[in-house]
Amino acid sequence: MRLFAVSAVAGLMNGIIQGIERQLRMAEDSGVINPNQGKDVQILALETKGAESLAKAVERGELVSLKGVSSMATSLAALRVAERTLQNVLNPPAGVKVHNRVMDDAEAAKGVLRLVDEHRLLVELACGVCVEAVVAGGQTQGLTAHANTGQVADEPVEWSSKLAQIIPGFGPQSRVVVIVCGGSNISLETAVEYRERLNNEWGTGNE
Repeated sequence: MRLFAVSAVAGLMNGIIQGIERQLRMAEDSGVINPNQGKDVQILALETKGAESLAKAVERGELVSLKGVSSMATSLAALRVAERTLQNVLNPPAGVKVHNRVMDDAEAAKGVLRLVDEHRLLVELACGVCVEAVVAGGQTQGLTAHANTGQVADEPVEWSSKLAQIIPGFGPQSRVVVIVCGGSNISLETAVEYRERLNNEWGTGNE
């Protein structure tokens, strides 16, 4: 078994890494068999375009300050990440490997609507981007049908994950934890707006 965590960037990612590091240390000290032993816990840290201060820093190998934030995912809107955040990606603690990726606001909005349609959960873009990273590239028929009819499909939709293209060793025996924890920066009206914009080809360059 391999464990994977999908999270937004910054303090949340740092907290996850700190918790994993502590648990691995406790397991080692107590002699408990670690089912992930010999394999790093893989973390996928996500940002949206227009707020990708971590991605810019990783590319440069040093902290970078954005001139401004254009992403709608304002809870991800840090002009500059903390030094610890950058070091956790470049030099993570033993047993942890971090992959950072950037997605656009339209992709994050798709993730928001997937949770609305399939699970009746309303979250903000900073969380929707985590969902979309896991299921992106799968079937989109379910989302399209919901957008056109306003109804939920009777049968569950199967999504083919693209995590295997990002993280080495991902497979059927992998265990994935998606951190979805923010709902203060969203409303039903905003979700409706996302759906309307996606129906008008938001994110395709043809909007």
